Amino acid sequence: MLCGLCEELDFDKLHYEWSPSGYAHHSSLEELAACTSCQFCSALHNTIKDGPELGGAAAPENWRHLPLFLRVIPTSDALGSEDDISNLLVFAQRSPEEGGHPVYLVMFGLFLDRTATERKTGERDPTRCKHIQGIKGRPVSAFSNSDECFQLLQMWHRRCLEEEKPHAFSFIPTRTIDVGPPDGTQNPLLVVHDENSTSFPWTLHEWTSAGIPTLLLPPTFRDAVLITRRLGYRHLWIDSLCIIQDSREDWEREALRMGDVYRYGELNISASAARNCHEGIFAKRDSPAYFSSAIRLPFRSAKFEVGLDHREWMYVRPGNWDSFREHITGAESTLASRGWVLQEALLSPRTVHYSRRQMFWECEHGTFAEGRVDALARPSAKAMLLAPAPGLWSHKMILPPTLPEGVPPADGEKERVEVHTSWLQVVENYSARKLTVPTDVLPALAGAASVFQTRLKGSYLAGLFRGYLLEGLMWRTKTGAPAALRPGSKLPSWSWSSIIGGVTFEIAYSSNVLPPVLVGTATARILEARTFLTSGETAPPHHLASVNGGRLLVDGHVLEGAEMVARNYQTYGGLLLEATDDSRTVYRRIGIAMLKVRDDTKYRELSANDEEVIRGWERRSVTML
Repeated sequence: MLCGLCEELDFDKLHYEWSPSGYAHHSSLEELAACTSCQFCSALHNTIKDGPELGGAAAPENWRHLPLFLRVIPTSDALGSEDDISNLLVFAQRSPEEGGHPVYLVMFGLFLDRTATERKTGERDPTRCKHIQGIKGRPVSAFSNSDECFQLLQMWHRRCLEEEKPHAFSFIPTRTIDVGPPDGTQNPLLVVHDENSTSFPWTLHEWTSAGIPTLLLPPTFRDAVLITRRLGYRHLWIDSLCIIQDSREDWEREALRMGDVYRYGELNISASAARNCHEGIFAKRDSPAYFSSAIRLPFRSAKFEVGLDHREWMYVRPGNWDSFREHITGAESTLASRGWVLQEALLSPRTVHYSRRQMFWECEHGTFAEGRVDALARPSAKAMLLAPAPGLWSHKMILPPTLPEGVPPADGEKERVEVHTSWLQVVENYSARKLTVPTDVLPALAGAASVFQTRLKGSYLAGLFRGYLLEGLMWRTKTGAPAALRPGSKLPSWSWSSIIGGVTFEIAYSSNVLPPVLVGTATARILEARTFLTSGETAPPHHLASVNGGRLLVDGHVLEGAEMVARNYQTYGGLLLEATDDSRTVYRRIGIAMLKVRDDTKYRELSANDEEVIRGWERRSVTML
């Protein structure tokens, strides 16, 4: 049941362009509270009675006595979608004498029922009124293993395959799990595709010729089997089942093949809401009340002649319900903090994410949400500007979409610089993640590094690329505080991989423009660069796994015994080195120094080659380990 104000809701007055003041609702919180028979008013009052969800402490003391208004606005995830109006903002309005500024109180999500056309295509139904199409929210199931969710997943999957160019290359992992036919009449079986590979450890998972009953598998693996069957696939790869866990030799061999597993697999299933294999992919979603609390409101628009002769409906639900960043790349995702997971997201052609609130789909054609029709982001020029930044819209926009057909080298220096900048940002994201085994820092990124190496066409040196070593050396801890060295490893001090914790390369590139670009002119030169294998031999250019130290010979300006420069500006960057012995010819990197000098008489910034900057600095070659 709705009150008169909600029953007569006028969408033309809700739209922020046609009616900047919004739709006048109740005159105060007290009047709102008295409207107990109205579903929407009761839900609104229960949400804000203890204080605004938006604005917080900034709200004035008298906000409870101000008149309330409603207005539709775009969602936060509507990248480049100016016609999106899928959020309903509730705000209190100050009087002109009080400055006239609104006090934002709470946000609701707007959604419509899916039409048959939308269920089939995943796109907005063109037969709907043009303006109602701006409400892109759609229903979200209370359970992620519902028939509706599987139908949506199958539609996303089918549409992606239809739009993809066929490729001839195929890759078969050493071992996979044969999940059996869709009807589940066969137990999952471990299949060894490489006759030279070691048999699977029976002590961990008791595989027999009859397979393992699905119910005996951990919930997450059991759910993965079900998803695989529902999509019509026969084989599934799970690292803890397909790699011998107590064999270092097997792990090292298979770890280097993981990149190909992700690149050439059909679909990556991401259990974004599960903390371990016992919680399941179909983990319990947010409170069922969240899904059952949707309230139906009339949709009426004289401007578009909608809802005048027959009823049209829209629905409201609480919160920013479609936040991809929050639930997939942000704090709400349990996987976003895991180091091994990043290259899965980057390399796999398709990923379905099961979050606590809804499903998301990523592929080269865009990022899609269960609770939304149309893409959250597509690989358009505008989306690509934002894509490289960690934690944003899509993992599938970092690397080229032609991975199954081969990785194309970057075309020209400008594109190579952009590719390397993307690599630095991948490292920033990756370095902030956690690894159960700290020495896995290079193997866990080897698959992604291989693709970037092909694009950049240069030697790979413990997380850095030979052609861009000077930029790659300019990393620092994100906190600015000293970091702990990575235990159990002998990684070179000049590599970001040698420490535990997030790093940033902000001094190496400018983020004032999109996309970020490398800036500055280097005065130093790399004379020699190499890393070493455990045998002591020089590692080959394409070595992506762990190394046993490294050596750089750098020619540049050196200032002995310098004190750390105060970080007031960040124009000139240099390495802070510490001698390893009394000869003062061999050093280890312990940080970076930043300096900005300005000629106040000429009002111009000095270049790094000016005498005023390098006076007293000796030019010589030093070795860094």
